[in-house]
Amino acid sequence: MTAHDLHPAVITRLADARARPRRLAIGVFDGVHLGHREVMRGADSVLTFDPPPAMVFGRVQGDHLLTTLQQRVELVSELGVRELIVVDFDQDLAALSPEAFVATWLVGRLGVRHVDVGENFRFGHRGLGTPDDLRRSAAFTTRVAPTVVHAGAPVSSTRIRTALRAGRLRESAALLGRPPELAGTLTTDGRRWLFVAGRHAIAPAPVPYDARLTLDRRGQGHAVTVVPDADGFEIVSPMPDPPAGGVAPAPARLALLETPDDATGAGPAQDDGVQTLGASA
Repeated sequence: MTAHDLHPAVITRLADARARPRRLAIGVFDGVHLGHREVMRGADSVLTFDPPPAMVFGRVQGDHLLTTLQQRVELVSELGVRELIVVDFDQDLAALSPEAFVATWLVGRLGVRHVDVGENFRFGHRGLGTPDDLRRSAAFTTRVAPTVVHAGAPVSSTRIRTALRAGRLRESAALLGRPPELAGTLTTDGRRWLFVAGRHAIAPAPVPYDARLTLDRRGQGHAVTVVPDADGFEIVSPMPDPPAGGVAPAPARLALLETPDDATGAGPAQDDGVQTLGASA
């Protein structure tokens, strides 16, 4: 079942939200990978941060994001989530104490009755708030999701970014639970077709990829071979020559399916063993 078979999650800005007895999962959730899905299990609403705090504080630069906000909407919809609450993260919000964030936003604004977070979740001024601070609230219950482990190491967005930048496509797909997909536009420079990823999108290793290009998210997509360069991903086959007069850029998605190492078996073997370590409520 896909997001197109379900009603898409409603996007609500935190400042516009109205209180109701939500079951809320909280996190950045960039990638909506296997670990994130464990955090979201049973939630009817998801609270995410846009832009991610690490980008606001300058801890990361340039090509970083695994998913756009729209991709996150689609992915959480597949999990049956009804609402994606977006926090417009800025320095003012970052200055709130953990106690103020809980009282003002979780309880006062959102009216939550249950909260789900990961073991490493931090919030409030200087990230001083921990899951134990959430547990101390009498206004809602808290579940701390168990860590999801693949091939002996925790699943994380950082690990997926590292795998993609190193060209370990099988590993990144196993951690995501699906092929990595970039959102962007299909365009041409008059000589060749190019897929250009969106602003701040992760830049995978500069090797050829067998990929699926989709212009309509409801469509099946087109099998293509792409090669990354400084301008984007050149689509080297099979595409007709671009029209001499050019074309208007069109929204597109590019799912990366296989590298030459994957095809020859030279890449790392995929280990589908996924475990969860511990659980607490």
